Amino acid sequence: SRRKEGSRTTRDSFTDEAIAFMEKKREEPVFVYLAYHAVHSPFEAKPELVTKYKQKGGGDAEYAATVEAVDQNVGRVMAALKRLQLDENTLVVITSDNGGNRRNTASLRSGKGSLYEGGIRVPAMVWGPGLGVKAGLENDEAILSMDFYPTILEMAGLKPDPAHKLDRVSFAATLRGGSSPGREAVFWHFPCYIGGGGPSSAIRKGDFKLIEFFEDRRVELYNLAADPGENEDLALSLPAKAKELYGDLQSWQRETGPPP
Repeated sequence: SRRKEGSRTTRDSFTDEAIAFMEKKREEPVFVYLAYHAVHSPFEAKPELVTKYKQKGGGDAEYAATVEAVDQNVGRVMAALKRLQLDENTLVVITSDNGGNRRNTASLRSGKGSLYEGGIRVPAMVWGPGLGVKAGLENDEAILSMDFYPTILEMAGLKPDPAHKLDRVSFAATLRGGSSPGREAVFWHFPCYIGGGGPSSAIRKGDFKLIEFFEDRRVELYNLAADPGENEDLALSLPAKAKELYGDLQSWQRETGPPP
């Protein structure tokens, strides 16, 4: 929806509802999943913020204005946690569902709808000082959105429901300054044309990432440590590494049975 109320946006309304829910349930354990449409086109930018960024001479004022509006609403949530005295026992996770539009992903390749890094690499921030999250900690190991469920359970001191099959891992120990999950590989599967990327599957194992394109079954191999922009395909120059990762990817496909 792009419905506006004066200079208000749906983001403001979502935040209002989230804060009202926290106020109502402040004496109970709560989970709030606050999924803003932004930053996503079509942008719902506040006119006063668009004017601000146009005056700065930026080339994408609507995008910048929408980013700031998200920041403002995240700030409102954080202020509400402090006001309600919930900040010492609350875990806050901020992330995105997939990569950005291609105008705003440089120097990463491509964007939303693609399994190149511009389509899947997003920031993730976790805050929870009262739960032992170490301040200022940085970690560049890849995590997936599916990891948040077991991580939140562990941070809350809860055991997973035996009926739930957890296909990902908790990184709670990492947040507290301990070791990383240390899994061997992570996988992505995107069998559609949304965003123009084309049906594909990918595996990242250590520094290397291999992408399989379903239309012609070709593969591309990249060393993300040396080439995060994925400019040099190493599939032909490193055939043994390409074969290794392709075999791992095919094994994962057989084991999990993702849709073609």
